[in-house]
Amino acid sequence: MRQSSIANMPGEHANSIGSDMHVRCSGNCNRILASGEMGDRVRNHDWTKTALGPIHSWSEALVVSTNLMLSCQFPSVLLWGAEMIQIYNDASLPLMAEKHPSALGQRAQECWAEAWHIIGPQFEAAFHDGIPTHKENMLVPVIRHGKLQEIYWTYSYSPIYGRDGEIPGVLIVCHDVNAEVAALRNLHASEMLAAQVSRDNEAKLKLATTAAELGIWVWNLQEDRGTWENDRMYEIFGRTRADGPLSHAQFVAHSLHPMEGRHYLQKIENAIKTGEPFVFEGRFYPSGRLPGWVEFQGQLEYGPDGAPWRILGTARDITARKQAEIALQASEERLRLAQTAGKLATWEWDLNTNEFVWSGEVAKIYGLPAEKLTHLDRLTSYLHPEDRDKAMQAVYRAAKKGVEFKHEFRVIRPDGVIRWVAGRGTRVHLAEGRAARVVGINWDITEKNLLRMRCSQNAREWRSYFDKPLPLSLSSEGLSTSLKWSISATIN
Repeated sequence: MRQSSIANMPGEHANSIGSDMHVRCSGNCNRILASGEMGDRVRNHDWTKTALGPIHSWSEALVVSTNLMLSCQFPSVLLWGAEMIQIYNDASLPLMAEKHPSALGQRAQECWAEAWHIIGPQFEAAFHDGIPTHKENMLVPVIRHGKLQEIYWTYSYSPIYGRDGEIPGVLIVCHDVNAEVAALRNLHASEMLAAQVSRDNEAKLKLATTAAELGIWVWNLQEDRGTWENDRMYEIFGRTRADGPLSHAQFVAHSLHPMEGRHYLQKIENAIKTGEPFVFEGRFYPSGRLPGWVEFQGQLEYGPDGAPWRILGTARDITARKQAEIALQASEERLRLAQTAGKLATWEWDLNTNEFVWSGEVAKIYGLPAEKLTHLDRLTSYLHPEDRDKAMQAVYRAAKKGVEFKHEFRVIRPDGVIRWVAGRGTRVHLAEGRAARVVGINWDITEKNLLRMRCSQNAREWRSYFDKPLPLSLSSEGLSTSLKWSISATIN
């Protein structure tokens, strides 16, 4: 004799069923064989109040279908007869929610009134026309916890055929797939977001590489195969996509300047050996153009086996920059030679930081290295007290009014020697018109001023000599001798 699972049910739930068990079970137990809560409930339900009638009067098709449905481990519902009387199994209990247990023996249209506009036609098609239905992730709103909720289902409606080919009922196998749909939605949203981020990143990368005129390349180390990822790579090397990219061997042998080969290969070897960034600047021969300069930057990536796999990198044509650097170096060298030949000290006064930057012959003029004269207050301490105010007024006037600075002044070197210095300078503006600095030069005019002072002294002596009356006794021979002596003294 099968033990009823109702005995294992708690409290009133078990008592309400158990009280009538012996009344109804005597004939039903031999027909409804399934165990579990719904097996007990079906055996003990008062089916006389439904269109199905008592269990002992059920057709063989209904009994077989009910036993099959109750034994199924997947949520299943049996709708029988034109009134669609409902029977369901244990696996369906979570889906029934508060509709259980009143849903047992209830007309399906009454039980699922809120969703009947969706599922009713599907039942009718299976029951009347034998048309099965299969739906996946179908939205069928139902009432749960007292309110209408959007629930997604995967289900099928299958007609049940009788001995004579009639359709007395429909078997529904269903499952609540809300969690799966939510996961799919999240996955889809994540994929969409990832795809959008990827598109955005690709757009930003394309914009950045276009603006920076960068070529993008990939070198597969294991296959020794290079790939050029954008048109700029072909432009840099004077090739077309029909020509294809240069292989690494072709680049080293035919495109790279012979004097750069050793340095380039050392850089590549170090990047592969250490994983450090690959950075190289060197001369190359683009197809159909004059020799130029190229800059490579790349980063090694390792494969799943931990071995060096490929280098991802960029290329930039830096010919114009290198030419400008070479021209600047030549200009600076010419300036250095001019400063040395002319004994010039050049300086820049930053009006924002009040700092001085010197070059050239500053040490010979001031007797100090340039780093000792980096601020205006340090410079003024070496100016002769009698010249300091006028010299600084001239400098400030150049800074404030843009008047050209042109002044001569004395400096007292640390060894006590006084030197005469000439200075010239002018104010330089930023692009927006705001004054940024004053630039100028100094040179030593000590010897020039000493010569000028000697000439002035001699001129005064001459005037003094000729202003005196000649002695009456002075002979012509004596006058001639005196003049020769004076002229000789002036020249010397």
